[in-house]
Amino acid sequence: MIEFYLPMIQKPDSSKIPPLPISNVPEFSDGLPSFKTEHGSRNLKNFNPFYVRTDETLGKQLPTHSHSEGDDVELEVKFASFDDPTIHPEELPKESFAWIIYLGIAVVLAVGLALFYMNSKVKHNAAKDRLFSAQQKQTESYTTESSALSHSFALSSVARQQAAHLYEKFVTAKSAYEIKDFVWNAPGNSALIEKIWTPLGIEPGWVLGKDATYLVDLVDSYYLADMTSILPNGKELWICFRWDEDREMKLDWKATFGYCSADFTELSKGKGDASEIRTHIVPISFYTFSYPEDQYRSFKLLSPDAKHELYGYVPIGSEAEKMLIEIFISNKITGEEYSRFPVLLGLEKSSPDSLPNQWLIKKIHGKSWIER
Repeated sequence: MIEFYLPMIQKPDSSKIPPLPISNVPEFSDGLPSFKTEHGSRNLKNFNPFYVRTDETLGKQLPTHSHSEGDDVELEVKFASFDDPTIHPEELPKESFAWIIYLGIAVVLAVGLALFYMNSKVKHNAAKDRLFSAQQKQTESYTTESSALSHSFALSSVARQQAAHLYEKFVTAKSAYEIKDFVWNAPGNSALIEKIWTPLGIEPGWVLGKDATYLVDLVDSYYLADMTSILPNGKELWICFRWDEDREMKLDWKATFGYCSADFTELSKGKGDASEIRTHIVPISFYTFSYPEDQYRSFKLLSPDAKHELYGYVPIGSEAEKMLIEIFISNKITGEEYSRFPVLLGLEKSSPDSLPNQWLIKKIHGKSWIER
């Protein structure tokens, strides 16, 4: 059966309608029926054919016209008022519920997207705060004790050009006098340089090639710049630069050439002034009766040219032991691994029964070779 809801109403034939209670007899005004109900007088002025009243009393007493067309289709017409307060929500068509569901889904999605955006914004701001905090801490760590030199300046093209200029002047110098103006602590080192330094023999006019490398590091509150290049004689030369309080770059001669107060060949015999020794230190396990394992930690000390070696010891629990352990532990935490580490040491002979090449590490001057 197919039902049609028609907006147009014809006056029914009263002779065919059973008597109705007076309160429910429709009256016609302007061609539209009206009813007296408990809610007052209602008419079909706002009639909507898509809303059908199923009130039991009205359903029994309102006229219903039906006829058949053919054998299969029966047409049934019902009437109802759009503004009838007795119409219940469950009597609305399914299309209206579908729109309500769609609207609800849309609201949920909108709220979900808003919450997701707010959450992502909070996370982004938190990440920015962490990054800013890390950058701020890094910037603070770059403040040196001796000057206000910045990390960005040390890495700048200006600093690199200064290093390249000093590098070329140094390798082409013919005497110690030519380098005294840009050597670190020139007054204290000039006599020593004249005594033991030999010019490199590179002809004036030589310039750095593209193979030159320039690196900057912060060690013990000092900015260090390392420049390495291949000389015309085929040898590689590493030079260490640093800045003074006036932000002027200087060449650290002692660090560059690994100056030691005594030669390693002399130290291996248990002799010499061991107050200023530049070495590469390596943790090992080598103990004797003079330096037992339960009292000392042992290290191998390599000469700057790595051709000679000594054995160094620090008492367990001493400040020297803590500093050396910190060097190698911190490297493991950062993922860096060194087979050796450059340090500046002060050594002494403390046991007459020790081997000639065994020395006590009395003091660690620094975790680099720069002059102190």
